[in-house]
Amino acid sequence: MTSQNLKLALAELHARAVSTGTISDSHRRVLRQALSSPDLADDKRVAIDRLLVAVADCANFTDDSSSVAC
Repeated sequence: MTSQNLKLALAELHARAVSTGTISDSHRRVLRQALSSPDLADDKRVAIDRLLVAVADCANFTDDSSSVAC
């Protein structure tokens, strides 16, 4: 995935997570790929880390392993 495509994928992921309150398996794959990218800027890495912490906090309140809702 190119840097521009990754940036667009992260923007889409953020918008869907905010609008739906969920993170799907495909969202998780995008996050995993983004975090392994050497081109990921520090501010984007921090934003992803914050999103993952928020999702982890929400995961304590749901039993559905395929999608995490807050």
